[in-house]
Amino acid sequence: MANRRMFSLDVVDTDSFLDMPLTAQVLYFHLGMRADDDGFISNPKRVQRMVGCNDDDLKLLLAKGFIIPFESGVCVIRHWKVHNYIRSDRYKKTAYRSEMERLSVLENGEYSLMDAVGIPDDNQTAYQMETQVRIGKVNNNICAPDEARECEKEEKSLCQLTKKPLCRKMQRILEKSIRLIRKRKAKQKLLTIIGAL
Repeated sequence: MANRRMFSLDVVDTDSFLDMPLTAQVLYFHLGMRADDDGFISNPKRVQRMVGCNDDDLKLLLAKGFIIPFESGVCVIRHWKVHNYIRSDRYKKTAYRSEMERLSVLENGEYSLMDAVGIPDDNQTAYQMETQVRIGKVNNNICAPDEARECEKEEKSLCQLTKKPLCRKMQRILEKSIRLIRKRKAKQKLLTIIGAL
């Protein structure tokens, strides 16, 4: 384990990070200091107790996606490669090879957990799937059935107003309004989940 680690402002200066309590932020920094050269921490609970943080701080880091847990009790810092670049002559591979094989590195340097098929399992929110929304179709995988019906009603009412096929500009306006509705509802669901922790 190295004695020096870096932290990128691209991660720790975001609202998502700064909205967390100071104890959760401190825990993140201490986990980063004790991670191996690939960002793995074998004893996150020990570090938590040593720093004086509680279980809620660790759960918050998990919920917000700053660390990725594994069944073995090991966890990895999602933004490790954003924070740290280790020269090849000083780099020491992690001892947690099986966990490392389950991760992929995204273009921006973040780790992403892959499922058994090898497809990244990162938090896919509605805005990543918005391009699948078409006039006359609502993807029920994006929102709940009652929300889908609400979107369909809005879509039909807009079509009835025009009494003709929609032009491209109107289609874009319609798709944008549907995206905004879904984004707002997804945000409300996320806040409810975080509030339950």
